[in-house]
This record gives sequence, C-alpha cells and structure tokens, in this order.
Amino acid sequence: MGNEMLMGIINNAILLLGLGILYSIIPIEKSINKTIQSLIIGLFLSMIVIFVMLNPFEVAQGVVLDTRSILISVAAFFFGFIPVLIVVISASILRISDGGSGVVTGVLVIVSSGIIGLLFRKFRYSKIMDKKIRRLIEFYIFAFVVHVVMLIMFLALPEDIRFDLIIKVSPSVLIVYPIVTVAYGLLMFFRYDNVTEREKLVSELIKEKQQSEITLLSVGDGVIATDKSGIITLINVVAENLTGWKQEEAIGKNIEEVFNIFNEYTKIKSSNIVNEVIKSGSAQELANHTILLSKIGEESPIEDSAAPIIDPNGEITGVVLVFRDLSEKQQKRYEMELLLNSTLEGIYGVDKNENCTFVNKSFLEILGFDSKEEILGKNMHDLIHHSFEDGTPYPSNKCRFSNALAKGEHIIIDGVLWRKDGTTISVAFSQTPQIKNGEISGAVCTFKDITERKQATKLLEFTANNDFLTGLHNRRYFEKNLLYYDKSENLPLTIVMADINGLKLINDAFGHESGDKLLIYASNIITESCKEQDLIARIGGDEFVIVMPNTNEKDAEKIINTINKKSALIKIESLELSISFGYKSKTMEYEVIQDVYRSAEDLMYREKLLKIPSMRSNAIETILNTLYEKDKNSEIHSRSVSLISEKIAIAIGMSRQDIAEVKTAGLLHDIGKIITPLSIINKVGKLSSDEYSIMKNHSEIGFRILNSTQPMRGISNIVLNHHERWDGMGYPRGIKQEEIPIKSRIISIADAFDAMTSERTYRDKISDEEALKEIIDNGGTQFDPKLVKILKEKFKEIISSSDNIMPKDNI
Repeated sequence: MGNEMLMGIINNAILLLGLGILYSIIPIEKSINKTIQSLIIGLFLSMIVIFVMLNPFEVAQGVVLDTRSILISVAAFFFGFIPVLIVVISASILRISDGGSGVVTGVLVIVSSGIIGLLFRKFRYSKIMDKKIRRLIEFYIFAFVVHVVMLIMFLALPEDIRFDLIIKVSPSVLIVYPIVTVAYGLLMFFRYDNVTEREKLVSELIKEKQQSEITLLSVGDGVIATDKSGIITLINVVAENLTGWKQEEAIGKNIEEVFNIFNEYTKIKSSNIVNEVIKSGSAQELANHTILLSKIGEESPIEDSAAPIIDPNGEITGVVLVFRDLSEKQQKRYEMELLLNSTLEGIYGVDKNENCTFVNKSFLEILGFDSKEEILGKNMHDLIHHSFEDGTPYPSNKCRFSNALAKGEHIIIDGVLWRKDGTTISVAFSQTPQIKNGEISGAVCTFKDITERKQATKLLEFTANNDFLTGLHNRRYFEKNLLYYDKSENLPLTIVMADINGLKLINDAFGHESGDKLLIYASNIITESCKEQDLIARIGGDEFVIVMPNTNEKDAEKIINTINKKSALIKIESLELSISFGYKSKTMEYEVIQDVYRSAEDLMYREKLLKIPSMRSNAIETILNTLYEKDKNSEIHSRSVSLISEKIAIAIGMSRQDIAEVKTAGLLHDIGKIITPLSIINKVGKLSSDEYSIMKNHSEIGFRILNSTQPMRGISNIVLNHHERWDGMGYPRGIKQEEIPIKSRIISIADAFDAMTSERTYRDKISDEEALKEIIDNGGTQFDPKLVKILKEKFKEIISSSDNIMPKDNI
C-alpha cells in the first residue's frame, strides 16, 4: 500500500468517523418521530459522503477511488431505507455533475452499495446483532459482497479501460475495503452493545428490586426492613402476626417500638440489633432464648438474624431482620420440613382428590419449579403426569397413580413426570396411601431421577449389540442372529465379507483418528448401498459382513460394484478407500450356513492378497508425497541423505544391491514424520521434552509404515535404527556398536552431515569442513568410528559429488 493511498484512506477515515459519532449520539430506536430522525440522519450522512467523494485517493497510477461504498453500505445496514435513499440521491447527483466516462459506473456503485446494505439489514440484521461470535465473520462477508459487486459494476466502464482498471483496483477493493468496512462496523456494534447492555442492566436492576420486595413479603419467616436510623420501611405478613403490628401502623416507627425483644430467662431487654449491624457492617444473630413481645402482650420464642442492606456503591442503606417463631408447633413443622428438604428424592403429599398438600425442595429442583406456591393446591395428575412420554394424553381414570390412590394401594413403578418447562424426566416412583379414621385421606409420594440409569442401560444395550464407532451391529449380534436369517424363505441367501485394505498402514501413518474416519466412511457407504432388510455388522477391526436375504450372487456383485465405485471417491489423507470382498450364496436348504460364511471369507482373503501389495506400495508413495507437500524441506533433506548414504556405501565397497537399499532407506528415513506436527518440525529454538518425545517417535512410525509392505521390510529395519548411537545412548531401542545395522549407521552419519550443512529454523548452517570436524569429534560416541575414518579419508569424493544435486538453502 503506497503512502498516498494510505494517507487517502486515513483522510477518508477521518470523514467516516462522523458516521460513528452520529451513531453514538442518537438513541437506538428511542426517538419520538422516527421519520424526522431518519431525515436528519440522511442529511448528515449526505454531507459526509460528499466530503468523502471530494477527497479521493490514488490506488494506482492514474486511478483514484474514495470510500463511498463503505459509507453507503454501512449506513444502509445500520440506519435503513430513508437515510440511505437520501445519501444515494445526493451521491448520485454529485457523481453525475462531475461527468466523465465513469458516471454510469459511479452511480451503479452507489446504488448497489445501498441495495446490498438494505438486503443484509432486512435478512441478517437481527442475527448479526445477536450473535457476537459470528458477527465479524458475517459482517466481513457483507463487506466482501459489497465490493465484489462494486468490481462487477466496473464492467460498465468503456471497454478500452475497464479490465485494466479492474486489475489495478482489485487488491484495494477486495482486501483493504472489506477490512475498513468491518472496522467501521465494529464502531457501530460497540455503540449498539453498550446501549443494549445498559438497558438490560437497568431492567434487571428494576426487576431484581421488585423480586426482592416480593420475596421479602412472601417468605415464610418474619421480615422487617429499616433504614440506617432504625425506621421501619417494610414488614411482611408473618412479622405482622408475630409482632401484632399491622403494616400501616409499623412503617415509619422505630424498630425498638415494634420489635420488642428480651432474654427468656433474665428478662433483660435485648440491645438494638439494627445499631449492631450498622456499627459492625456485617450480619448479626440474636442470642439464644430470645422472646418477642407482641403489641398485645403475647410472647413468642424466636430465632433472628439481621444483615446490612448495601447499595451498588457499597454503602449501607439499612438493615433487614429475618426471624421465625420457635413455638412448639412451628418448631415441629420446621423440623419436618428440614427433614424433607434434606433428602435427594422429590417428595410431595396429596389429598384424596390428588391435590397437592406439601412439597419438598428436591421436588422443586428436579421438576424445575420456582416456588411451592406453583404446586400447592394443584391437581398433581394434571400438573406432572398428565401425558405419556411421547406426549399422548394419559387419562386420570387409567393413571396407575390415581387408581392406586383411589384403592388405597401402595405402588412402586418406573415412569415419567413432566417438568415445568414441558420436558419429561424418567423417575422411580413410590406412592404410599394415608389412612385416617379408616378412610383414605391422601398419599405421600416420592420419586428420584433415574435418567442416567436409563441412559446407561440403553448405552449398555447398544454396546452389547452394536459397534460404538460405526453404529453397525457387532460380531455378537451377527452370530446371535445369523440363524434367524438362515430360513428357506430367505433363499438365495448371500453372505458378503468385506475387509478394508491398509487400515493398519493408515493408523500408523496418520493416526487412529484417520483410521476411524475410514471405517466410518466405509460403514456409511456399505449401509447406503445395501437393502434395508440386509444384516450389516462390523465383526473385526477392519472386517465387515453383510447377510443378504433373497439375493443371488449376481445381485450381490452389483451391490459390491456400487460400493467400490463410491469408495473410489473417498480419500483419507490422499489415500483412496479400498475394500476387498468375498461372497457366497446359499441356494439349497441342506447347505450349512457356516460353510457359506467360511467360503465367502476365503474368497475375500484371496482378493485381499491380490490387492494389498500394490495398494501398500502406492500408499507409501502417497505418504511420502504428502510429507513433502507438508514440509518442502523434507524432500531436499531426504534426497541429500540418500545421495550421501549411497556414496559412503560405495566407498566402503558394498554390493550393488546393498548400495541400492541404503540409497532407498536414505530417501525414506524420515517417512515417519508424516504424523509429526509441522510446528514441531519447524520450531525455532529447542524442543520441549514432550515435543522431543513426539519427534523421536518418527523412526518407529516409519518402521511400521514400511514394514507393512513385503519389499520394504528390510529397509524398514534400517529406518528404525538410524537414530541409534554407537555408545548406546540413541533411540528407540538403545542398541550400540555392531548391534546397529551398518546401513543404519551410514544413514546416521549422512543425516547428521546434511542437517549441519543446511539452514534450519533453530540454527544457522555450518560449512562442510566444520560439519566433518563435528562428525570426527563424535566418532566412537555417536557415530561408527570406522565409517567416520572412511568419510574423513574420502571426504572430497563423497561430498563433492553430492553438493550439486540439490540446493541446500532454506532446508
């Protein structure tokens, strides 16, 4: 981006800031007259767009632009039709008055920017505003669409300049303009969010205050609230009953006059608890054995606590007292409620008409109710077990709960109850009738949530008969149900065996996650290609079986061909999904189904023997190419190591076959890095212990990949040991000296030499002579001393012939 263009955008940006200022000073959807507001906004925006158009900037030699498309599209999105209509008309008039060959294009850009902004406002405004996480992505898409259409409008320019101009402005229009549009969108979003959050906060504070007052007035304990001086501001019904003071009498009086308390035994008047709370700034409790003396002289043992009322600024504005009657009747009831509320099971009582008489805390929590008042007195059949789990109405005359209550019977069943939000919950339910004077007076009902137990049971049933990964039936289900299919009406009955080729290779090369994807793709293709009545099961790691009733071998072959065609379209890490099949039909009743199964299995293994060698060879080549695409430096390094290894092998007089094997092993020595994260391979600086452990795995992974193919098994052992050290301190096996294959020792030297003489992200390269000295210094510890000696003696012959094969920059 040139300085002139940058300054132009900055100048335009200063003008566009007016848009943000406008948006920040206008209340969102709060004006008295929206039409007048829209007209004012439109006129203000028109002035800004005129300033913008009068201050263009050069994006290429002889090509100037301005940011009208940004302003108009953003204005349309945030302010709507009337303001943007005024802006479009103003901008169009100015552009037409300027004249020139680009008039039509200029007007089209103005109009299209406004239309696109209005379309996004109509169809995406609420979703973009509500979803903050997706907001930037969607707004960027909006900005990109606006400026793609802008470029399309450039086709209206004269033919001799249109394409040259499009090429010149495309980078700015498609890269810079959407980013600037998003930046100004962020300013608008910031204002919108601030106002929305502020209004939400105010609403919540008002609601919270109202709910607090309602709660204080409706709780089961006595509640009195005072200001800082102890003047009563609130008293609930329970407190009225205990003190003998009505609300209209108590409010405005001092707390000591209404809340007259003393010690039960000493008869000494208790201190003013409000003063104690104000003084300490924290909650206080009355001493034991406190008596409340009512207005009419009645005494009630109470339990009391008081706490400060603190405003949002942290200042104490008053005190709230909460107290309860501890008389014998109230105490027993309290103890019973405490007992009921301490249980995890939901508990409720009903009268003989099934209307609720009490509920415990767990009932409310399990079924999602907010308070007892929502439950008490309600018919429990109509409230919580009115329908079956599928939503079908459950008539009370057929309800087992209702019938058991009518008969005075105890009942224990598993069933469903309905939550307040309309969802169901699985419960273990018990109902015990209550008999009074020989008649049914009601019942006590208990229940507990068994959702997890039922889910666990379903999961257990599923896993007992299904493969968890693919969802297909498993071997157990297949063996249990095979005889069910072995009936005369199912003849011809065809069994198809399928085996995924190279699954282990894919697991080794790319990890089990890729192997799992392959299995899932295979199971999906098999399922969608077969008939609904066919039995499909995964009976092994890579084996599937299909039982096809009323299907002959010819029809089975058609299905297999369909599966193969679909499989050829699936690739995991550049490797094609390949499946071997074998099939056999039972056509006569006397044929034994197990023999048919074994025949299909044998045929499948024969096909696999034919397919797997070429498949694995192709897979190794694909893996190597994938590694090279993942890390371009790996190819250069591997070829260099291969060439140096070949020269060392020649220097020590190896046979032609051994030389070829060393050369190939050098090329493939890092194939195991296919699953090593690129962040570790190219890390700048020293690897952590965890990263080094991951890096060290590549020789074993390479061994497993190469060992899966018969021609590569000898090479796989070379690759496995190429990081072993002469002194036994290498990996992965820690073998030493002659225990290490000589071909691995050769590659170890070639690998180290090329690494030192190539640029790496974690260090600079060194000269060939310095690298040779380093290898000589480590002869007898890291490297085979005999090979080091040969390298030293024939260094020029070995290295000079390999230097010109591959460039070593940026390795």
